[in-house]
Amino acid sequence: MYTLNLYGTIFKGDILRGKYQTNGNLAIVFRQEGEEDLYTFPLTSNVDEVLPEGCALLDVNNLPMHELESLLEDNHIAEPTGDFRASGFVIYPEYRFFPEALEKMEFVE
Repeated sequence: MYTLNLYGTIFKGDILRGKYQTNGNLAIVFRQEGEEDLYTFPLTSNVDEVLPEGCALLDVNNLPMHELESLLEDNHIAEPTGDFRASGFVIYPEYRFFPEALEKMEFVE
């Protein structure tokens, strides 16, 4: 179970993995404990470009970057690659998700 602080609201839940249907890129979502799909929201965003295996773009357009970094890095889930992708007016940081962390995540379609 993980804790995520979004704008002063504390969420406890799990991190799940999936794939974007358009290009197969890695998708990461957060699901609040005990809430099924009610409080499931994406932690990543997708672009047209196919990303390297195990990499995803953090959704800094909708979520605070410092909270995403804290959640992923402090829990040894992912690390920044140093690469970025632009879409619209947003520049998304690319993160590499550790294989052992991905294996522990439930896969959702």
